Amino acid sequence: MRRAAGTFPAACAALLVAAAACGLQSGGLWGDGGDAIGESGEGDAARPDDGGPDASPDGDAVSDAPGVCGNGTREGSEECDDGNSDQGDDCPSACRAAFCGDGFLHAGVEQCDDGGGNSDTAPDACRTNCLPSRCGDGVVDTSEACDDGNTIDGDDCRNDCRRPGCGNGVVESGEECDDGDTDNTDACLAGCVAASCGDGFLWAGVEECEGVFGPCSTACATIGRRDCVDCGWAAGCTPPAEECNGTDDDCDGTTDEGCVPPPPNDVCTSAAAISPGTIHGDTTRATDTARPSCAGAGGRDLWYAFTLSEGGIVYLDTADGGAWSTVLEVRSGSCPGTAVSGGCNDDACGGVRSQLVLSLEAGTYTVLVDGHDASHGGPFDLFFQTASCPAPRIATNGDTNGNTTGHGDAVSGACGGGSADEDAYFFALCRPASVTAHTCSSVTTFDTVLYLRTGDCWDGSPEVACNDDSTCAAAAQSSRVTATLPHGLSFVVVDGYGSAAGPYRLNVSGLP
Repeated sequence: MRRAAGTFPAACAALLVAAAACGLQSGGLWGDGGDAIGESGEGDAARPDDGGPDASPDGDAVSDAPGVCGNGTREGSEECDDGNSDQGDDCPSACRAAFCGDGFLHAGVEQCDDGGGNSDTAPDACRTNCLPSRCGDGVVDTSEACDDGNTIDGDDCRNDCRRPGCGNGVVESGEECDDGDTDNTDACLAGCVAASCGDGFLWAGVEECEGVFGPCSTACATIGRRDCVDCGWAAGCTPPAEECNGTDDDCDGTTDEGCVPPPPNDVCTSAAAISPGTIHGDTTRATDTARPSCAGAGGRDLWYAFTLSEGGIVYLDTADGGAWSTVLEVRSGSCPGTAVSGGCNDDACGGVRSQLVLSLEAGTYTVLVDGHDASHGGPFDLFFQTASCPAPRIATNGDTNGNTTGHGDAVSGACGGGSADEDAYFFALCRPASVTAHTCSSVTTFDTVLYLRTGDCWDGSPEVACNDDSTCAAAAQSSRVTATLPHGLSFVVVDGYGSAAGPYRLNVSGLP
């Protein structure tokens, strides 16, 4: 017969107290099914359910034996017991004291805690000291360009985790500005040069034009020339010269007056001899005598010729600010000749003008200046330059590895390199640009000397910058130079102090 809770024998109550004092678990007394002591089914007692501290969430009574987590009393092996479910306090879960790595954010103590996801090597992770990833922790996060974990601001990684040099948003030595973008239409160009009239880029909202001239519509419906003066359009539109086409081209009310035969260099056999410099031409009266290998037919063209007494680098462009689509082609052999390898270009320099950079052997060559098709033609300025320096081209920003050992000593800079082996490289620029070159890398193992020259690399060529020992800390006795290089060919020479030579890493930035 089951006894009521109020008639529970005093002896049994005494037994329970004694059992609790001896550390017996409540499960051994109450069992899992709520039966009283023993398994006969007799003598069952109801579990207390008074809502007190010993009550379980479902109303069943819980023993007051040691180790009951959540009763507000630290017992047995518990590290803490605050009797609440707040996982952001000192005792978040399972009566275990809060610690970094438990997966709970300890309010006022930790800034993050991803538990097993905490890492001191993974990008963007909560670190093992429960602090968020940050610049200076030695791990490159998604918002960082670099992170070397040191406080040296002059090495390959700045203390704000940005690379030194143009484009990092910080104005540094040799830079006129640095807005951190590559937009060439704002006040700071991609080469960290302040925008100015004549830099070849149209400054939005400030300049009307860049270059020498542009097309315009005349009063007689022909395409004339409008001059760009101080980056603003001059008044009026200058009509083109009269052509033998039955049209009043020059807007004087008369047709075909003073009509001329095409220019003498309209054909290959009458190519005009040129020397380095700027050559002005105009295809307006020329005829279509050739088809470039990289463009269609129909464009009017002119021919030029040059001779190299020795092999070297040849640079040609029509980057003069004109608006019609030019085509340049260099040919060898008897007229009309055959295009040399890589010797044809239609669009370059960020527009419809043309650029050619070639390595040619000694000999005579012809240059074809053509229009993309019959709708393109007019005045142009052809820029022509040669250099005999045997150097490879650097066309893009970034690193170039090399080793000067055994390469011979032919040049020296104003700041050193008089008896050491050296390497030279060249740049080919459509417009002036501020360029930085350095050897600040652990790959560089010797005392370098670095200098920039324009036109050619030989001693006597204009030298615009030279440096022996830079302040960068990535490699001892490394070098850094910055200068605004002109339109055309420029050279950087990696030399050594005294007779020093060896492996190096050359970094170049600022090329457009």
